[in-house]
Amino acid sequence: MGSIKYLERHVLSTGQISWGANPSKAVREALLVKYESYSDKRDAVDRCMEWEKAFLDYKRGIDRQKHISENSVNGLIAAYKNTSNWDRLSVNSKNTYQQLIDSVVNTRIGRSNISFGQTLHHNITVKVVESLHKQLCNDVSEHRANHVCKVLRRVWFVGFRLGLTRSNPFSKMGLATLPSRDVRWEKEHIDIFVAKADEMNLWSIGTLALMCYDLCQRIGDMRQIRWGNYDLQDDGFFDFVQEKSRTVRKPQGNLVSVPVMNEELKARLDSLTRGGKDDFIILNERTGRPYTRWAYKTVAEVRKAAGLPEELKISDLRRTGATEAGEAGLTEDEIMALTGHTSREVVSVYVKKTRRMAATAARKRHGR
Repeated sequence: MGSIKYLERHVLSTGQISWGANPSKAVREALLVKYESYSDKRDAVDRCMEWEKAFLDYKRGIDRQKHISENSVNGLIAAYKNTSNWDRLSVNSKNTYQQLIDSVVNTRIGRSNISFGQTLHHNITVKVVESLHKQLCNDVSEHRANHVCKVLRRVWFVGFRLGLTRSNPFSKMGLATLPSRDVRWEKEHIDIFVAKADEMNLWSIGTLALMCYDLCQRIGDMRQIRWGNYDLQDDGFFDFVQEKSRTVRKPQGNLVSVPVMNEELKARLDSLTRGGKDDFIILNERTGRPYTRWAYKTVAEVRKAAGLPEELKISDLRRTGATEAGEAGLTEDEIMALTGHTSREVVSVYVKKTRRMAATAARKRHGR
């Protein structure tokens, strides 16, 4: 085997050999990946070769984009992604925007014989937009339809600023403000889920769920947590930067420090062999690698096997934990320190007002 791109060999102070997968700047930006450390050379080689193939596919995609008509919707989207408006988005926002865009560009509106992405963007009128929104509402959901139209509104706005479009058919749609998601896990649900994950030899998924719930954090941050983020002093603290908070203007993001107070979670973490500071804590038992953003599929697999309601999503565990914090009498500032939010308006979306919270407030008021 010849030289492997991105592969690095390191000799630790203990004399042990560590292997790193260190993508180039171009690969990092194209694939949204970063440095990974491995104790096994084969795993590092596999990851490097995976990135090399993915980057080749990415470049081929760029070549194909050269043949996209600049006057099509796909061309307008490509123009938008070449602006600072796109660059300023956080990694999480870019992923979300791309998923929403991907979900609509191949859609055919009504009886059209070409996809939405292939349509000339000057042919997208207010009437066409209304048809698209109605179709997405019927085929997927009103939530998805609204989010797709909001992203496309931004695309058309940038296109107008660049002089590519004459108007923005997605503006002033009067989209209804839908109630925020209000699904909450009961403690019994969490216990059943974790037990089933362990039974299926997916111990990592059970631990991941407990981390999202106990630490009130997003699955994206928890699946990427490393041993270097876990400080064993003061009964164990996780210190990390939330991925969604990183932007071009603030690349360092928001540092969050959260203690591990759940004894079950602490015991699960203590039972693991502590790796190097750059080693991931949560590894997929089926691959031996960190989970990608498709961890949701494995979560759904466990939830279904456990016979739990389909409406329960792992992302709801963050809201569940934050709501319980409010019920326990924590102030908004204390909850924000726990969740990492910087806005009371945003944290209010996660912390749902409950009867128990009102009772706690009344007891505090009357000194009981």
